[in-house]
Amino acid sequence: MILDSSFWKNDLKKNIQLLKKINTKKITEKTSFELEKIFFITAYIIRKLYQSGKLSNSIFKENIILNCFKPIKNINRMNWIFIDELYDLKNPQKCSRTLDYILNQLVHSYTFSYTFKENYKEIDMILFHSDKERNYNTYAIKLDEYIAILESVSNYNITSATMTYDETENDYILVVEGDEFKVNNVTDIPKIDAYDAL
Repeated sequence: MILDSSFWKNDLKKNIQLLKKINTKKITEKTSFELEKIFFITAYIIRKLYQSGKLSNSIFKENIILNCFKPIKNINRMNWIFIDELYDLKNPQKCSRTLDYILNQLVHSYTFSYTFKENYKEIDMILFHSDKERNYNTYAIKLDEYIAILESVSNYNITSATMTYDETENDYILVVEGDEFKVNNVTDIPKIDAYDAL
């Protein structure tokens, strides 16, 4: 459980600034590691905040529009890194997944990568999927949108909380309400003509 969410939210804010700073640098093996760490840690922080009753259920169940890419080959431990050969990156499909689902895919990611903007300096999208999902879809979310999610969570304030005892659960059920969850859901994610990720 988390007693004081402000420390966790402040850490999210620090990771947002670090993510923006790294995204202006040349991507090297070291910065790639730093990026991976930021994504995994921020996904975990949001999950932990929710599980501790510091975010409303409506945030965790918020639907986010993603691009989904279907596999064209079987994905396994020997070929997982060749995303451009394994998925149909030129034919994205729109799909809707909850924030809960997206965070789980990131925390349990089997493959995590990214594409760059035309200037080849800034990250455009992150690509990810879990072990269980790898032969069904890989997902893409705009970096700007992921940052918007982090900012919305880091600034979230609870306005009310109620607890009622549930005899079947033998525990109290917490219902939290708070600020409006604002995400600039990008629905015009382009197809990937060339896979430019590390």
